[in-house]
Amino acid sequence: MLKPGTVLRGKWSQQEFVVQQRLGSGANGEVYQATQTGKGNALVALKVSAVSADIASEWRLLSDLASASPAFVQPVLMDDDALGKPFFYVMELISGDTLPVAAKSLGDPDLDRLFGDYLSALSSLHEKGYAFCDVKPENLLVERKSERRARLVDIGGVTSFGRSVRQYTPTYDRGFWGLGSRTADAAYDLVGLALVFLFLRQPPPADLMQSPLESRRKWLYSILSQLTPAPRRNSVLVGILESRIRSAETAVQMLQASPAVSTSGAARVSVSQAERMDWTERFMWFSVSSATAATLAAWVVLLKSS
Repeated sequence: MLKPGTVLRGKWSQQEFVVQQRLGSGANGEVYQATQTGKGNALVALKVSAVSADIASEWRLLSDLASASPAFVQPVLMDDDALGKPFFYVMELISGDTLPVAAKSLGDPDLDRLFGDYLSALSSLHEKGYAFCDVKPENLLVERKSERRARLVDIGGVTSFGRSVRQYTPTYDRGFWGLGSRTADAAYDLVGLALVFLFLRQPPPADLMQSPLESRRKWLYSILSQLTPAPRRNSVLVGILESRIRSAETAVQMLQASPAVSTSGAARVSVSQAERMDWTERFMWFSVSSATAATLAAWVVLLKSS
């Protein structure tokens, strides 16, 4: 752990960074806020590790993701410390709040938009054959700027499709809720994101986390049974948690089909455009709405009889 005031000097870049405070830690190292001297004391984030291979691997992935989606943190440089201290890379320091904090001052239209933005970012990641895996509130930031953009941080848990998930948080892990395995795939991320947004409305009780799986599932279904068709993301949440929606791209398309919702980088859908939806789109939404309504009704009956 680096103390405030510690100076890291890049062996190759000759840039100096003064550590201010620790922001967090993960399986592959620690993250610090620092100032970059000689650059107007710009604020940056440093990821440090004693293992050069971990830093190099994350740097390559971060660079790749940053070019795919603006939601991911932008890289600045990678270097070795000239004095033999930890290996490190420098990245953009995001000024923002975690999703639950930001949600307190946001309405449903903004939350629907953010949901779509996170889905779009995950879709870009999935196209490269990776799952984010550790989808949790701490890794979902909302910028404090006027645009309130969705951002994803900490790629330490990113895992290739088909491999075992090595970094996860039980509360947002599909295996913990009995909704699937801990194998990295697109659906693993979708379930995590759906649980994050679902728990914005109703966080799980602390004692539930120690309860048997069946008790956890019963509580989860009771919360799902209380959802209404509005806002639009509710139908998508149910579809994901029922395993009917298994790709981020499909989820984004469902959100975009609503006149009330748009996502970053996507064209807004006007009311007139919605009225011109062809019969295939209408049939899709009729099928989804019918399935969701039937499912919710079945859960209500199940809960009353149990």
